[in-house]
Amino acid sequence: KYEAAMRTDQHFSFQAFRDLGGLKTKPPILEIRNAVESVGASNERIIRVCRRYDHRTAQWAWYALLYCQYRAVCFEPYEMHRFPFTRQCLQVVFVCKQSLNEVLLVPFNSRSALPHWEMDAKSRVRGIDPRGNSYKAASRKINNWELETHHIAFVPAVETPPMPSGSKFGRFIVVLQVTQASSFYLCNSVLIVFPLVLTACIAILQDV
Repeated sequence: KYEAAMRTDQHFSFQAFRDLGGLKTKPPILEIRNAVESVGASNERIIRVCRRYDHRTAQWAWYALLYCQYRAVCFEPYEMHRFPFTRQCLQVVFVCKQSLNEVLLVPFNSRSALPHWEMDAKSRVRGIDPRGNSYKAASRKINNWELETHHIAFVPAVETPPMPSGSKFGRFIVVLQVTQASSFYLCNSVLIVFPLVLTACIAILQDV
């Protein structure tokens, strides 16, 4: 069903995947909590299906690796106390629409939760190496801002606030730490504003 749907619809989403029916384990549906506009999700698809060893149940099981991209405009208050020498931690808050009883979000390198061994198509077993934290973008500069570092934080279940119904929903926060290029404001204030002030002061010496 999934392959047939992907051939007929290139914008096939995880929500449509869940609506196919007959799925024992359904993909998670994420929403961006601090988005101020409608979120555009693209390229939601399964990139790989593999067999891995679950050390918690001591059994081999099938795992699906999912891939998705989101484009959103989010709200985040700025700290401007040290302007123009400012450093901001921009956050994007993702919340799963399924409760923790159905979907548990964990880091990709969580060795206690995720399997350590994988079996390939030739029934050969190999270890799963931890994945590094990579930044996949064309540039680390955005206008007069420069990205210093980034990370993703998963909120523990005990720290997740419950809804009025008592259910808890997993969430994680993508954090981008950016710093502002102070030279832009210093050059404009020194080279433009200062000559104007100096000209106004010299005008006092001019005879009327």
